[in-house]
Amino acid sequence: MRARFGALGVVAVTTILSAWLLPATSAAAAETVKVKFADASIVANGTSTTTVTAVVTDATGVRVTGHTIAFTASDSGVKFGATSEKPNGAYTATLTSSTVAGTVIVSATDQSPTVTPPAAGDGTLAQTAGPATAIGLTLSPKSIVANGNSYTTATATVADAHGNPVTQDKLAFSSSDPGQVVQAVTNGGNGTYSALIRSSTTPGPSTITATDTTRKLSAVATLTQTLNGSNLSLAAFPSAAVTNENVTLLAAVTSSPGPSGTVTFAVGGHPIAGCAAEPISPSTPAATCTTSFAAATSPESVTADFNPNSGSGVANATGSTTVS
Repeated sequence: MRARFGALGVVAVTTILSAWLLPATSAAAAETVKVKFADASIVANGTSTTTVTAVVTDATGVRVTGHTIAFTASDSGVKFGATSEKPNGAYTATLTSSTVAGTVIVSATDQSPTVTPPAAGDGTLAQTAGPATAIGLTLSPKSIVANGNSYTTATATVADAHGNPVTQDKLAFSSSDPGQVVQAVTNGGNGTYSALIRSSTTPGPSTITATDTTRKLSAVATLTQTLNGSNLSLAAFPSAAVTNENVTLLAAVTSSPGPSGTVTFAVGGHPIAGCAAEPISPSTPAATCTTSFAAATSPESVTADFNPNSGSGVANATGSTTVS
């Protein structure tokens, strides 16, 4: 008796051979890796911990067991304990924080040899600043005219033990001069807190205090009120320059009595190299700075700050210009 293969028989044989000979579909294409945490956030102090869990499922939603899962983080300071598989098919590890506040991306990768390429998933963990341990205070400017209508900005910077900005504390500013008026505090959202202070009509030094009322920390700075003001005019030559062309900045200070102190030129709040603390005197009341700028950063906002010598009897002054 002979076996016959019609068209359907050939199709059946071909299908069987294809199943034997063609490579298997990658397991990674069918896997989904989800990452979650026991806590939405932890403190960035190098010792806080949370449990990170990876759940691996196949294309039908069934949890995959017996695989090798590895955890990594975008912050190299974050550490992981050994990964263990739970009876329900979840893979867990203890995560220890770094000392850098911010958002951390945690990845879980299925490194089993049967999964090619490896399947992976990500989760986001927030690392927050610890309690404040340090506070600093700056005044800009450091001296103002004692006319009841001049202002300085007091800025307090608050940080934890690892230098992370503390953004949610309560700050208060005060002055030893009862005639000075401290205005409302503004939270910069980046660890800085600031307030405008209006001058009194009493010349001389006063002590400005910034107090973190949440953590009972404080810092002080001296504000000088002078009888006389000063003015600073700033110009650039040329004011429109090509890339890397030398530009000369000229700062001229006027005051009565004549100004004595220093002028610092800056771009974006950062002093220009070689142009910081340029001397000013009654006989030479102007300072120059030669620099250049790149086209990619044009236009540049340039400032010059006059810082009078102690006892000179005049106040700070600032000038600005734009170089395009």
